[in-house]
Amino acid sequence: MAEIADLCVVISAPNMGDDIQAMKAGVLEIADVLVVNKADLPLARRTTEQLKNMLKLRREKLDVPVIETVATKETGIESLHEAIVGLQRTATGDKQKTRERRMRRLIAQSAGRMVHDRIRDAAGGELEGLVQAAATGEIGIVDAARRALKTVL
Repeated sequence: MAEIADLCVVISAPNMGDDIQAMKAGVLEIADVLVVNKADLPLARRTTEQLKNMLKLRREKLDVPVIETVATKETGIESLHEAIVGLQRTATGDKQKTRERRMRRLIAQSAGRMVHDRIRDAAGGELEGLVQAAATGEIGIVDAARRALKTVL
């Protein structure tokens, strides 16, 4: 889970068709550093430029470094290391507080999914009555949600 990591490095290779898929999957949203490995291959420069252009579409963290490497020749590894160390040094705020905020968000998301699944999968009983009452307008969604929480928790 990328959300748990303090820093996320996303590595791609040129001419793999991964750039558009990565964007669709949200990979570019989580990246703190982007790496184009196999930079000695044809179309590597194009992949690097595509990634830089896609970063312009991000809402946050627009200054993500895009680094070209050739791992088998150890080319660009020093630049990658410097970028990672630099980001770690300039991390804003207290790491522990940042981790705690991240964990609070992840716990809330997980709890929300669990409650969602319980309500969705429940058949009959009080929940069914709440669904019907909300569907007919007898009670509002917020009231139905409060009652549903009491039922499933």
